[in-house]
Amino acid sequence: MKSYRKELWFNLPSRRGFVNITPDVELALRESGVKEGMVLVNASLSHIHHQNHYCIY
Repeated sequence: MKSYRKELWFNLPSRRGFVNITPDVELALRESGVKEGMVLVNASLSHIHHQNHYCIY
């Protein structure tokens, strides 16, 4: 079984906001070389410095 992990970090101007991460997830999927299966996107929210952290598994 093949697996891949990538972390994405986003700086937002305020505590809450919307960020379309679809292009970043698609890029990570292409980089992984995985051809079939599932993608898990896990949001780890850090309120320090208004950073949002996503893990793609």
